[in-house]
Amino acid sequence: MSTPEFLWAQNKDLIYLTVDVPNLVKEGCKVKLEESGKLVFSGVGGAESEMHEYVLDIQLLKEIDVNGSEYHIGARNLQFKLKKKVGGEFWDKLLEGGKNVHCKIDWDHWRDEDEEDTNMDFGSSWNPQDVSSLDFNAAGGDEMMDDSMPDLEEPSEE
Repeated sequence: MSTPEFLWAQNKDLIYLTVDVPNLVKEGCKVKLEESGKLVFSGVGGAESEMHEYVLDIQLLKEIDVNGSEYHIGARNLQFKLKKKVGGEFWDKLLEGGKNVHCKIDWDHWRDEDEEDTNMDFGSSWNPQDVSSLDFNAAGGDEMMDDSMPDLEEPSEE
């Protein structure tokens, strides 16, 4: 059995957990989720020539609302959207106890507490005319070369 790598992110009300298992076989996947925050997953996946059984058995830092939580089994991973039992607060960490070497932060979904109320989508406020209306030839091309700089000398043959 192998322990899969898993990534997490959060907002005030939800924990986003992604368990990375390539070529995850949907049939036979088992997921057990308890109000206490206990999460157990087992399933088969990996390279087609080397399928492995994966097991993830973790205890979350705090309780979750099982009925308000959901998960999706995909071809490359298992994604959880876990509803916090007590919403409105950020957790200091994901797991009870010490560090888990398989646990990483999901920077694609991470939001800091001070970013929670901002819905900025990078690039959404750009006006396509901002760049397309610029005349890049206006810089002058070769005229921009500094004539005060000496020409480069040919390397000497020694």
